[in-house]
Amino acid sequence: VTYIGADVGALMGGAIVTESVFNLPGLGRAVFDAVRSQEGAVVVGIVTLFVFFFIFFNLVVDVLYAVLDPRIRYD
Repeated sequence: VTYIGADVGALMGGAIVTESVFNLPGLGRAVFDAVRSQEGAVVVGIVTLFVFFFIFFNLVVDVLYAVLDPRIRYD
């Protein structure tokens, strides 16, 4: 469970490379195209979306700690 939060960030970063190499549509490809055409607002918007997803998945991991391990309690 601990690695899920860190792996989500790696998956999102890898999506940029994977989608640009294999010419797949998606947010990673949109970031790559926006960087190439110097559209700063698009890059900031999509990267901000990635950050929100990363924060959300880390929150889910923290809640799962309390559910899966009875020794951990948040008071």
